[in-house]
Amino acid sequence: IRSMHTCLQILQVVGGQQGAVWQVRDGDRILALAALRGDGTEDPHPPLSRTVIREVLSKQLGLISEDALMDRRLTTVTNQPAQSLSFHGLRSILCVPMMFRGSVMGLIQISSKSAGSFSEDDLRLVTGMALEAAVSLASARLLQERRRMIQELMNTQVELKIKMEHRSENGKHEDV
Repeated sequence: IRSMHTCLQILQVVGGQQGAVWQVRDGDRILALAALRGDGTEDPHPPLSRTVIREVLSKQLGLISEDALMDRRLTTVTNQPAQSLSFHGLRSILCVPMMFRGSVMGLIQISSKSAGSFSEDDLRLVTGMALEAAVSLASARLLQERRRMIQELMNTQVELKIKMEHRSENGKHEDV
């Protein structure tokens, strides 16, 4: 829900026709946390450009492309635009990493079908919002890990109690 709110805020402030907050898991697995269209409705199949993501992940810096179809950073080995960018007709891309303690927690990507939709000011703004989102995501992960550990401790306590009761019962029978 927080990711959805962050995505909506960014779309409202920066503009763009689509926005997505992606979570990075295990170094290379990308999961959509929230994806919205410019009108605020959910986008069940947000465009994902591996080329854009690879560029942002490798440099751990935000990327702004005024014309993604002509941007050499986003072309394939054969100097063709990335397939997903062409397929979805995306022209402007703004993508920033959600960094926390030197690790990429996720990505925020805003896209538009119009060239020149984003500015350096937009990049700075989204980078700041990405930092806030990364801290929230890290906190959520820590909370989830804490809950898992508590559950594990509770399970261990129950197992120990059962073993102790079993030993007590066996000890009583042996004395008789």
